[in-house]
Amino acid sequence: MSTQIKTLIKRFEKQIDIYKQSDYNETQTRIDFVNPFFMALGWDINNEKSVAEVYRPV
Repeated sequence: MSTQIKTLIKRFEKQIDIYKQSDYNETQTRIDFVNPFFMALGWDINNEKSVAEVYRPV
């Protein structure tokens, strides 16, 4: 498991009460965890390679 993913897990475990609150929404979840998770797996989430949309895996 990558260091980045371990860091995400530790952050989640440490602050789980914040993430369970009703005002912590889907957008925040994506920014804090989903995008960093896929980036740790090597996905080009922000299209930094400027690939045309039809060829993007994301």
